[in-house]
Amino acid sequence: MTTAGKATFDPARGGSGKNEKSYTLLSKQFSSRDMPGQLKLKSRVPGQDTQEELKLKNFRQELIEREAEAKRKREAALAAESAQVPKELEVGSSDSEVESDDDEAETAALLAELQRIREERAEVKAKKEAEEREQAEKNKVNSAISGNPLLDPEQSNFLVKRKWNDDVIFKNCAKDRDKKQKPYFINDMIRSDFHRRFMDRYVK
Repeated sequence: MTTAGKATFDPARGGSGKNEKSYTLLSKQFSSRDMPGQLKLKSRVPGQDTQEELKLKNFRQELIEREAEAKRKREAALAAESAQVPKELEVGSSDSEVESDDDEAETAALLAELQRIREERAEVKAKKEAEEREQAEKNKVNSAISGNPLLDPEQSNFLVKRKWNDDVIFKNCAKDRDKKQKPYFINDMIRSDFHRRFMDRYVK
């Protein structure tokens, strides 16, 4: 048998000291996190921007000094960049005019060639769009003609689809219907031709 239902006699017996066997007393154990941690009142120290310290500061002078420092750093960086520029561009200034003329001629030729290519592409695109438009019109006309069998002389032997209520029970139930009509199928045994003939012959 299991021992899960037995009373916990030994653990519940408790200690032998005073009031250690009473379960109504509060526990003497507590967590270290429940103990007081900050036992002294915190006070401000110099450098925390108190109101007295802010009154003594000159914000305008500090802003002017920071702007001057930033300007000095920026000028030093520009001077370092200008010192690193190669001096090879200053040499050979006599050939610069001839090279500039050749560059202008090449640029003009390239621009003319680019314009010609753009015109050719625009012409091809316009021609393609016209062909697509014409083909779409032809397809539209063909679909309209083929969709209507009365306009298509070649497709004269079209079949009319049967309606969904062709073989329902309460259809063609009039007594004076044509007797010479062709035999047909009806899914109602009482209104079938055989049943009508049987009733006319043996019941009336």
